[in-house]
Amino acid sequence: MNGLDHQKHVDEGEWRLIPLNKLRRAAGNVRKVKANLHQLRDVDSALTPMQHSIMAQGLLQNLIVVEAIDGGFDVWGGGERLANLNDLLAKEMIKEDHKVMCRVMAEELARIASLSENTHRSPMHPADEFDAMSLMVNDEGRSVEDVAAIFGFTPGVIKRRLRLASLSPKVMTEFREGRADLEQMMALTLASDHCVQEDIYFNLPEGRRWASSLRELATRGEINLRQSNLAAFVTLETYEAAGGVSRQDMFDDKNIFLEDALLVQKLATEKLEGAAEQVRAEGWSWVEVVQECKYETLQPFSRIYPVRRELTAGETSAAAALDAEIIAMETRLLELEETDDSAEAESVRECLEQIEEAREAIDFEATEFLTEHYSTAGAIVTIQRGKLEIIRGLQKGTGRGKVETAGAEAPAKLSERMARQLTAHKTAALQVAIASDPKLALASTLHRLVMSVFHNQRWYAGALPVNVSIEQTPNLEEYATDVGNSSACKNFEKLVSPWRKRLPNDPAKLFTVLLKLSMTDLNQLLAVCVALSTNVIASRATDGTTGSDALARTCKLDMSKSWVATAESYFSQVPKRLVLEAVKEFAPDQVERLSNLRKGEISIEAEKLAKGKDWLPLILHTNSAK
Repeated sequence: MNGLDHQKHVDEGEWRLIPLNKLRRAAGNVRKVKANLHQLRDVDSALTPMQHSIMAQGLLQNLIVVEAIDGGFDVWGGGERLANLNDLLAKEMIKEDHKVMCRVMAEELARIASLSENTHRSPMHPADEFDAMSLMVNDEGRSVEDVAAIFGFTPGVIKRRLRLASLSPKVMTEFREGRADLEQMMALTLASDHCVQEDIYFNLPEGRRWASSLRELATRGEINLRQSNLAAFVTLETYEAAGGVSRQDMFDDKNIFLEDALLVQKLATEKLEGAAEQVRAEGWSWVEVVQECKYETLQPFSRIYPVRRELTAGETSAAAALDAEIIAMETRLLELEETDDSAEAESVRECLEQIEEAREAIDFEATEFLTEHYSTAGAIVTIQRGKLEIIRGLQKGTGRGKVETAGAEAPAKLSERMARQLTAHKTAALQVAIASDPKLALASTLHRLVMSVFHNQRWYAGALPVNVSIEQTPNLEEYATDVGNSSACKNFEKLVSPWRKRLPNDPAKLFTVLLKLSMTDLNQLLAVCVALSTNVIASRATDGTTGSDALARTCKLDMSKSWVATAESYFSQVPKRLVLEAVKEFAPDQVERLSNLRKGEISIEAEKLAKGKDWLPLILHTNSAK
């Protein structure tokens, strides 16, 4: 071949198999940032996915090279492929004369080809990748392990992608066309039936198809071990030992779902009753078991507190020793924060928790109730943050709750279900008010923090219903199916939606992003987060003295702006006597006429009469301070 012929071949791109030891990265390669192979490796493997693929199938895409004067070849296109090949050579998995398919070009053309390769590459849509893997396993009969080797992934990754491939085609179309994201698809895998997946996804309004909402609906009736105080109290081991069935979220192994909620309730009750027997032996006049103790549960009671005595010499010595251990453990934890040894850090935390419990036990033993307290007061045995909690020294009928007079005709009252339905709407309205007022959100947060730090977390009726640990309010639609269409929920979505777009999906990047926000943005974001923790769902009306009343007064909450009494929302769901009592307030001259009608007719007539009157049931009132 003469010089002109050779130049023609080079210009068009000559294909050659070139030994690896003759290839080197070109200084002029358009991709300047080199691949970090350490970051690309699988957690469970020493190889990157590309290296797995090379070992299984060879290099599937050629390199673009320019022949140098010294006989070597400069790689202009395929720097990451070359890096992976050299890493395999260093691991002695291939030889230095390993033949690599290359396209030899003139330098000018190589630069253009390299740039084109890096800028015009269109990645495969994840859904297509899932389908390809499913085809290989289900149609071609390959094992999960074989497919994992071909693609350079672990078998666990393949199993998760096969699970995604099995989703409803209608739902996957939403994903392919960009109307849904991968996180939403992962959540839907918790529902195995295509019809259920479609019902969950398409029956939710577009603005509320969050992954968390989809996950919650897909596991309705089940208990999430991580989120349930009741399940944490029972423990997974006890539940499974009793024959309970559980399942794990394939995409988040921290999410374990217990399928038998009734069994969890039964086991929790048995465990609480066992503890209650021990408390009864202390001599209290009464002891009750309450699985979920909220602020309204304690409203009817006043509280007697034990008297503290001086520590004995032995207790003082033991307390000092434990205090020294706590300081040492906390110091060690600070040191471990600067290392990557998370296993030791977790071990130290567990040990520290045990020591702190032992220290608290000494202080508890140094307090005692007076003898006369036992004959007039009692105790509630309950669960707090997944652990046993005993609230002693409670006196019935002396708190802020009203005591009904015996013999009087029991007034008509809302059912607990209806009360919770209405207060779910009140919760939604309060959330909008707090999210719109950063100062109120900050004050509410500090209120709970100060209660914890300066008042030893002591409960009282006026405690605000804001949870500083930020446990998101339960799905309000569980209590009120129509709340999602309320103006309060729609307005709240307008406040939350911009933050979903601004905040990163990767938790590792979140802190850096937050540090760059202005104080105005930080305060607004705090308000949204605090609002999401607000929960005033209750089983009865308040009397103006509770934290929820104080919060509503501060917000100048007017529920008539977000809730309207209709036959569907109220009148058809409450007793006839309550409907007539309501009509007496906004159309007293019509009470006698309506009292002779049937319940269904009364509801319709009451709706007509209430229109434009801004009437609210007592439970939705913003009560005055007492």
